[in-house]
Amino acid sequence: MGIWVRALLDEAGAPPETIQWFTGRDPVVVPEVEQRLRSAISMARVHGESIWALLGRGEIDAVIGRPPDYRDVDGGSFRRLLPDHWAEQRAYFAATSIFPIMHTIVVRREAYEADPQIASDIYDMFCEAKRLAIDDMSTNLNALTISLPMLEAHIAQTREIFGNDWWPYGIEGNISTIIPFIKYCHAQKLTEHVVRIEDIFCKNLLTS
Repeated sequence: MGIWVRALLDEAGAPPETIQWFTGRDPVVVPEVEQRLRSAISMARVHGESIWALLGRGEIDAVIGRPPDYRDVDGGSFRRLLPDHWAEQRAYFAATSIFPIMHTIVVRREAYEADPQIASDIYDMFCEAKRLAIDDMSTNLNALTISLPMLEAHIAQTREIFGNDWWPYGIEGNISTIIPFIKYCHAQKLTEHVVRIEDIFCKNLLTS
């Protein structure tokens, strides 16, 4: 998430290297990544209290994330940077075809090399699970899958914006997002070079 936010700030005219950053994550999940990041931006670690406490006292200007109590947003102690964020998200997607993805599924190298089919099997399993979930959400409207009012209207609007597969899996369906992300990682010094697609994804899924 931090990579995307720093990239978006940069594109909006606020380069990450001009900002004083703070992190309250403890313990450090991947020390090597944080060390690389510190070579690109000024970052300090907060100890003994939350980032949100600093924001509440006005000691920092903004936080990337969601407060512990969602009631503190929009009418509470804090406000969103972009009040009409849904309109901003739609406009950004329309202009760039980018939906900022954050997660991927990984397989241990030794397991993949012993049986490359494992990658395809896992991919197919997740695709089928997603299909079942979307079908359930779209058809069981008498007993809603999630307790969201006017669910049918939300689904229709989502399809209008993103198409029938609004959570595309695989490389082809996400290429317009993956390529910029790879470039952002390099620009933020998280990778030594702009990595190639074939270096990070299983070979038998390169056309997925």
